This record gives sequence, structure tokens and C-alpha cells, in this order.
Amino acid sequence: MGAQHSTRPHNLAVADVGVGGGDGHAHLPCLAELMSYEEACRLDPELETFDSMLQQRTGRSISTLIGGVQVRSLSLDSLREIIGCLLKMYQEVVKVILDCKRDVWKNTELFDLVEDYFQNNLQTLDVCTTLEKCLTKARDNRLILQVVLQHFAEEEEEDHKGDNARNSRTLTELRRFKATDDPFTEEFFKAFLSIHHHQLHMLNKM
Repeated sequence: MGAQHSTRPHNLAVADVGVGGGDGHAHLPCLAELMSYEEACRLDPELETFDSMLQQRTGRSISTLIGGVQVRSLSLDSLREIIGCLLKMYQEVVKVILDCKRDVWKNTELFDLVEDYFQNNLQTLDVCTTLEKCLTKARDNRLILQVVLQHFAEEEEEDHKGDNARNSRTLTELRRFKATDDPFTEEFFKAFLSIHHHQLHMLNKM
């Protein structure tokens, strides 16, 4: 079965190198590596299939995130979809690594990079799990506010004998909301900074 040629727009990268004078030379190694990778995809059907799958799943994850940004909300269902895409990608990468395990074991630098990759995956999943907890808390807080608004509307329609009794349920729910913690905890920010640092470390190694 023949390979399907990649449609990655590397020509844009070529154009960018020519802009900005001397600064363009800094991009030449990256451009050479990109063109070398695309040539390898053309010559290796399995690599081409893996690359196509990776682009599709990455594209789906990005589209889900963009959709959430446009409505200024990221639902738990969207988060689960993104995590599902990540897990499937990890499984495909693990399959490739296992297929090439002898080459990986022979090369110390490659072996270290694979170890870093697995560690990075674990930390990424930790961040996603922590983020899910934060979003669940934020959803619970939103429900409290909905109850507050409902009670306020009901109490506005009711007749009360005195001002002290007026909006009592609304005030009770507002106090409950005030007592809630920030849904995005210190745990989330620590996990996020940790994975950010680890990914930068991996990029430097590569």
C-alpha cells in the first residue's frame, strides 16, 4: 500500500526563513529537520500513517479547545474528549516505541528521551486530572449561583411581613457561595508549572 503524502505547509516555513535578514538563519536547522521528516514520511508508509493519525487527533483536540475559547467555556465533556485523544496518541506512540525497542535500548540518548517522554505523559495526565477537579468545583459554584438567582426571583414575588425576612434564602446561599474556595487550586498551578518545565527540558534535549 502506497504512502499518502503529507500536506503539512512547510513552504510557509521556507518563506519565513527569507524574511528578517540574519534572524532567518536561526530557523535553518529546524527547516532542514522538518524537510527531512517529510521526506522520511514519503519513503515510509508506516511513518506516513502515524503522522496522518497524529495530525488528525491533534487537530481534533485543538478544534475542541478553540470551540471552548469562542464561548469562553470548556465543558467537562470537551475535557474528556481531549484526554481521550491524548490517551490514543500515547498508545500509538508506545506501539511505535515497542516496535523499535531494540534500537532504543542500544542508543543511550534515545533511551533517555523515551524515559522523559513517558514521564511527561504521566505528568500531563496528572494535570488533566487536576484540571477536571477544578472544573467540577467551578461547575458546583455555578450551580450555587443559579440557586441564588432562583431564590431571589421567588422571594421578589412573595409578600413578607418584615424586611428581616426578605431575601433570607438568597442571603443564605450567597454566604454559602462566599465560603467556597477558588476552584483553581494551588495544586493545579504547581502541576501545570511542573509539566511546562518538563516539556521545555524535553525540547532542549531534542
